[in-house]
Amino acid sequence: MKSIVGGNSYDYLKYSRGVLLDLLPAESGNVLFWLNQQPHPDIRYYAVVRQTPFALGDELVPAYSQDLNNVPALRGRAEVLVTSAGHSLNPHDGVLLAGILNGGSLQVTGQAGDESRATTTAGR
Repeated sequence: MKSIVGGNSYDYLKYSRGVLLDLLPAESGNVLFWLNQQPHPDIRYYAVVRQTPFALGDELVPAYSQDLNNVPALRGRAEVLVTSAGHSLNPHDGVLLAGILNGGSLQVTGQAGDESRATTTAGR
């Protein structure tokens, strides 16, 4: 019955339970709270935020949680790149990451094969 109702998503969540519990909202005593309090190096930060056809964020993670500017230690330091994609990685993410790593253009190919640019927003 589980495979009929949940399919691959059920297995994904079942095997990811431990890490997902640590990624619950930051509260004293969990890993996310501890990570948010750690000093972060003085480097450039990028937040890749997914945008679905209906809203910012994807089917699993809201945009607020994808924006590194919401991490207390990084507030205002991350450049936000909004891309049209679901939660899973896809080949277009490789192009985007290569552009970030090469310090060059952030031009990506859209899902339908058209050329588009990731929308960028400077840290807040």
